[in-house]
Amino acid sequence: MTRIGFYYLQDFLNIQYRNIKRNEQIRRSIESLAKSGIRAGVDNIIAEAELSKARLNYIELKNQLKQLQLNVSAISGLPYQSIIPDKVVLKASDEIKQGNKIQ
Repeated sequence: MTRIGFYYLQDFLNIQYRNIKRNEQIRRSIESLAKSGIRAGVDNIIAEAELSKARLNYIELKNQLKQLQLNVSAISGLPYQSIIPDKVVLKASDEIKQGNKIQ
């Protein structure tokens, strides 16, 4: 995975975290509606399944990021905790693709 992929993986992790929060809120809403009899109980089960799916995706992305950090750590000798995505690399890559000079 490239350095740019490393940044995007972190970005995807943040997006998935927000997705979990959104699914938690949807589940709570559907649960309230199901308890009051407005929605069917099966809707609550579907919402719970979507929340579980979002959590599993988050765990998978987190594991991929950790594996990438460990791989870079093994090559560089740096502690894996110190290896974080750098937006400067992403910006420089975009500048190169557009044919602009990097400043």
